[in-house]
Amino acid sequence: MNRPFFQLAAILAFVFLGPALAADPVIVQTRGGAQGQGWLFGASGDSACWLALPEHVARGHEAAGVTFTTITGRSGETGPVIPVASNDEALAATGGQADLAFAPVKSTAITCLSSIGLPDYTYQAQLARNPVLQLTDHLSTSRRPFDVAIRLIRVDDVGGRVIALWPLRAEDEGNMSKGISGAVATLARAEGIAPFAMVFRVREDKQIAISLRFDAIRAAFGRIRTQWQRDARAEQISEDGLGYEIAGFEGFPLSGSSGPGSLRTPEGCWQAAAKGGAQTVDLVIETRSRFDHVEAIALEAGPECAPAPAMAYVEYRRDPLDSWTYHGTCAVRTADAPETPSCALDKSGRIQLRLRFPTDHGAVALSHLRLVGGAASE
Repeated sequence: MNRPFFQLAAILAFVFLGPALAADPVIVQTRGGAQGQGWLFGASGDSACWLALPEHVARGHEAAGVTFTTITGRSGETGPVIPVASNDEALAATGGQADLAFAPVKSTAITCLSSIGLPDYTYQAQLARNPVLQLTDHLSTSRRPFDVAIRLIRVDDVGGRVIALWPLRAEDEGNMSKGISGAVATLARAEGIAPFAMVFRVREDKQIAISLRFDAIRAAFGRIRTQWQRDARAEQISEDGLGYEIAGFEGFPLSGSSGPGSLRTPEGCWQAAAKGGAQTVDLVIETRSRFDHVEAIALEAGPECAPAPAMAYVEYRRDPLDSWTYHGTCAVRTADAPETPSCALDKSGRIQLRLRFPTDHGAVALSHLRLVGGAASE
């Protein structure tokens, strides 16, 4: 096989075909000044970008995140670094290899041009073919890719997550130094350049690099991202309450009033009068997720949002076609009684709530409606 030809073809494909075949190695720097290498990739199913990097590079500075520069000169920063050892399932996915971490990218100008690896079966199939990979140390002055071969360290349930890489040419043995941690060995395929394994440790006495296959890295990332999304949602809920949609209301909005959608934040003031003959203004909301658990409802009327109703009658139903079930009353907090409790609800899953405000003063005004709760127990 004419290997130089295929290497040149892969490079030209990368240059002219762009993102579909892109590789995104990066140089990483911590707030403490340590440097390392990593891989920038896009998370499937959304537009978020992430970094994969050796955990030891950011050790001691995880909360501060890292900054990075791609080989094309783009720079960015990340949120806190998340070690795989912080999640038992992620650690199991790497076969116990703890020197791996991920970090969400904060920079909105950064786009992710690469994936986090090939389909799982591809790695086992490639191992059987004993492929030649290309490894580049982007912290070195030459940044010249060199060929490496694969040696299995141990066989596991997926054929060997942890592998050793060794240079095919004697003149490349000097590249196997500690600074190469985080470098990614890539595989040239007809579809383009794909990440195969990330270096975590070098045995200079044997001129080999201990590396982790990218299918294991991807499996670990799936667990880390799920936990990260769960934690981020819990933090958002603690600050803003559970999300909900306005399903409808019965009443006449007063002139100058904001719409009921403004109730999600305390800055607005929704004012409405009852329709002819009615004694209440009714507001219907519905939770967004079947995984939500609504513990309580908090109703507030700010000092300049009047006339505030004393309370609301609360009803609920699971299906929009069901009849309403009466739950109880819910007090409205005002500036005169800021500590007045609203009401407990204790309902899980996707539900609709109807809040019926008596119009004792001809109209009602409300500045904030917050659903207190969290994720439902699985």
